[in-house]
Formats: sequence, structure tokens, C-alpha cells
Amino acid sequence: MTVWTEILCRIPTAPTVQHQRRETADWKQEINKRKRQFGYPYKGKKREETIWKYDVEKKGRVLKPRCKCRVSEKTSKLNCNKLTDRDREDIFNIFWKLSWDQKKVFVNNTMRLSKVHRPRDRKNQVTSRRKFSNEYSPSKR
Repeated sequence: MTVWTEILCRIPTAPTVQHQRRETADWKQEINKRKRQFGYPYKGKKREETIWKYDVEKKGRVLKPRCKCRVSEKTSKLNCNKLTDRDREDIFNIFWKLSWDQKKVFVNNTMRLSKVHRPRDRKNQVTSRRKFSNEYSPSKR
């Protein structure tokens, strides 16, 4: 060993500091975000001057009553009557147990892109900017 390496080895180094990580799971904002994500009742926020307050009561998600449209009885465009009440409830429960990213994938899997059948630009149908129509068809898998 040379003299310089001995000197460098003896120089005290600053101790490494380990920073504590914040525990964000207990913050009101994070708790409300998780409750909203999974469809539970949560407290929304409103701004009073410069401070955000979490005191606006928001209801949880509930399954709405079945559609009673006559269109689904006459044509095959809407498939409202194909799902049973049990299937609707299962889809609802499965959907609200997913994370945001999984919900996006779920919706994309139940959606189909098709070419626009009837462009809505009545003046000049060639210049319509919309290229595709979205067709949603939730099904029990």
C-alpha cells in the first residue's frame, strides 16, 4: 500500500443517512381516493378560500335498476335483456373491485371499434373528423 491509500483509508466518511419514507396510506386524501376507487361512500373535497376541506359526503356506487327500453325488444342493436340480474350484479361487483388501470382494460375489452355508419357533418360528409364508433357490449365471461 502506498502512503496515499493509507491516508485516504483513514479519512472518516460522512455516515450515510437513511431518510424515512412518508406513510401516505393514512392520509385523508389517500383514504378517500381508495374509497372512491372501490365504490364506497367517501368524503369529497371543497375549497374554502385557500384550504381544501374533506367534508362533502359522497354516496357509494349502487347498481341502478334494469333498463326497460322497448328498443332492445325490437332490434338487436341493444342487448339490454340478454344479461340476467345476477349477471349484472356480478359484473358490477367485479368492476368496482378493480384498480383504475384494470377498469380501463375492462372497458376496452368490452368495447369494439367499428367504422362510422352515418357521419354527422350534414354540410359535408367527407370532412367528418370522426373515424370510428364505439360499441359497448358487456357480457358475462
